[in-house]
Amino acid sequence: MPPVEPATATLQALAAAGITEICLTWQTDWVLDLESWSGPIEAALLRLPALLSEDLGAEERYLVFRAPSRDVVVFDDCNDEAVHRLGPFAFLVIRTSPGNCHVWLQLERPEAAAALFRRMEPSGANGYSMNGGRLPGFVNRKRHRRGADGGYPTTELVQVNPGRVA
Repeated sequence: MPPVEPATATLQALAAAGITEICLTWQTDWVLDLESWSGPIEAALLRLPALLSEDLGAEERYLVFRAPSRDVVVFDDCNDEAVHRLGPFAFLVIRTSPGNCHVWLQLERPEAAAALFRRMEPSGANGYSMNGGRLPGFVNRKRHRRGADGGYPTTELVQVNPGRVA
């Protein structure tokens, strides 16, 4: 089983950003809500070992989470250039597949999010309004992420800086 520490550090960083509730959802490329659980981050931390174990046996489904917050934004599909530009300001960076990351920022001025999204658009990074993502250690089973060997990438924690505010 993958280690629980990277997913734990991710949830702790979200808590440090003021996020108290999280929604965990199993989905497929065809069904966006097979099974969901919502609750406090503390309870999600206790569920991680069981979720990681369940993920190992999953064939098509994958786990995503949503953590709504007014002052936290997520950039999806960040390539290395976008990570290089945003990383120094991020409290969390998660590699979701080769060449793609989610970069999480807590903004001192949330109204700046739209301008920041526009500025990053040319790099391919896009703002994800639902503040969702993937926990490190879980497998990204989107069909288009399947490798030549038939396997799927496992998400990885690249950077965690709890409490960092941009």
